[in-house]
Amino acid sequence: MMKIQKLFALVVLVFMVFLFQMEVSAETGSIEVNITDECKNCLFKVQWENEDKEAIVEIISPDGQKFSDSATPERITKGQGKIYINVGDIAAGKWSVNVSGEGLGKVTADAGELPSNVNIDNFTISPSNDGIVANWQISNWSDNLHIQIFADDNKEGYDGIKVVDTGALNNDGITFQPNGLTNGYYFYYICVSDSIGAFLYEYSEAAIKYENVNSAVELTNIKVSMLNNDIYVSWSGDVENYKTIVYDPGTMELLDEAVTQDQSYVFPMPEGYSNVKVGVATYINEQLGKYELYEVSNESLPDATVTYPDGEYTNLNTIIVNVSFDGNYTVSATLNDELKIDNSASAGDYRISLADGDNSIAFIVRAENGNMRTYIKKIYVDTTPPQLALNNDLNNIRTTNKYVYLQGYSESGVSLTCNEKKIEMLNNYFSYKYPLHVGKNEIVLSSKDLTGNETRYTAIVTRSLIGSKEFVYIIIGFIGLLLLAFYSIIFVKGVKRRGKGEKS
Repeated sequence: MMKIQKLFALVVLVFMVFLFQMEVSAETGSIEVNITDECKNCLFKVQWENEDKEAIVEIISPDGQKFSDSATPERITKGQGKIYINVGDIAAGKWSVNVSGEGLGKVTADAGELPSNVNIDNFTISPSNDGIVANWQISNWSDNLHIQIFADDNKEGYDGIKVVDTGALNNDGITFQPNGLTNGYYFYYICVSDSIGAFLYEYSEAAIKYENVNSAVELTNIKVSMLNNDIYVSWSGDVENYKTIVYDPGTMELLDEAVTQDQSYVFPMPEGYSNVKVGVATYINEQLGKYELYEVSNESLPDATVTYPDGEYTNLNTIIVNVSFDGNYTVSATLNDELKIDNSASAGDYRISLADGDNSIAFIVRAENGNMRTYIKKIYVDTTPPQLALNNDLNNIRTTNKYVYLQGYSESGVSLTCNEKKIEMLNNYFSYKYPLHVGKNEIVLSSKDLTGNETRYTAIVTRSLIGSKEFVYIIIGFIGLLLLAFYSIIFVKGVKRRGKGEKS
């Protein structure tokens, strides 16, 4: 009953300066609310026609801040068929009211000022031996004020953890223990509400570190550095889970965090940052252990050049890698994750022995501040010549045919040529018709793989005319020529005889 009375009190007391409506028949809908003037202690009311239905409401400010039951539960007051969201002091601009729900009917969105003259003039937080001291100055103090203090890992959204919940207090402040927190840096904000439901919020300026004295001890052998453009953290520990945390070095707002079971972690430098503070701690039952922060910057990465042989394939078991730099750097190298060079202080050529198969080589150049650059090369080594088999050995054969067939098998992926002319294969088999000229024919069949290994087959094939069809045709032609010559001579002699007889 008191809840309903409170809702009606809000509706009566709020002076509504805007009114917007829409019809929602599907699952989602949106209203654009144009606030033409600044609004002090502004309250949105979203109401839908079918009061027995439930709706999810999200309000987005012009600068992208979101207010909803999940993001800002402390700013929400719910009723049957309606919801109130206190967004505080706002400037003019366009707001989006997004509504989700089935069969809501007509949805209206109203916004206006709450008639409250209470104001938070100042709110500060400081650590002490007895806990944390909170001080505030509130204008127009009244005994019906309700004070809540929350701890948050950033200064956005008012979605922190409640650490103080009390009735009327004077402006002398309070000392409290922030129970329920895990180790970390927190911003605190105060929430002040009055009897009609007005909400006022104010963040403290600086973040304060909270550390449970009974939490797990710090990890050992912690190293934080840049790895190319990423942040690399390593440590020693003996628990199942660890958490890495990244903070803004100026404001101490939490920028990133991750849970891992490994004892090293790599994550990108947050966008827009060149340096951050990084920590890592045990993470047992969702509680952080003790930790310190280490600052790391990407502005002082090593400046080096590492030159590998060209190509990704080779038939050599040894390669030369050249490393050049000008500075106090050290060089390390791994081959298939096995350390081969450990913190050499010299630039120059390095000989790396490879094994047949896939090889992953990584050269690491490290600066004095620990920042590193990696230079990675993947090389496939194959020192075995490819298979090449012929169905029939053609070497030293004699034939009267105009051609011979080269038929056989070779490995997939090879380049197969015959006397430097490419031969196509089908399912690794080939059949090639090689033309012969009269006499000796040298045939060189070559199978070469990607790494340059080559298998050759050489044959000498002699083509003879004797016994061939061409030879028969030549003999017949020769005999024909002889007969033609013979008959030509006889014909000429006969003509001469007839000529002499006619004269006589």
